[in-house]
Amino acid sequence: MTAVKVGIIGYGYWGPNLTRNFYELPNAELTAIADLSDERLKQAAMKYPHVAVRHDHHELFDLGLDAVVIATPPITHYSIAKECLEHNLHVFVEKPITLKSEHARELIELADPRD
Repeated sequence: MTAVKVGIIGYGYWGPNLTRNFYELPNAELTAIADLSDERLKQAAMKYPHVAVRHDHHELFDLGLDAVVIATPPITHYSIAKECLEHNLHVFVEKPITLKSEHARELIELADPRD
């Protein structure tokens, strides 16, 4: 079985925990981490030196990822998840998925045909 190439978006509060979990999965390949903070990216690069670090999550779209994990502030979940789905990525969103139920429904509709 080919490993799923995973990128992490957000290395703040939950990001390090989710990064560790995906790094330890035998069928996942942690490929990239994106965060706006230089300090957080520095921490990530020290812990995972073989993983690409980027300031802008848009840069992850050209890395051949299969999936992303979104661990950013909840207000950003909808827009980031929508962009990732539109780039044909599988998406794991830390809770809450969105702040509005209609946004959650829209993301489900975008994701459903990709299953």
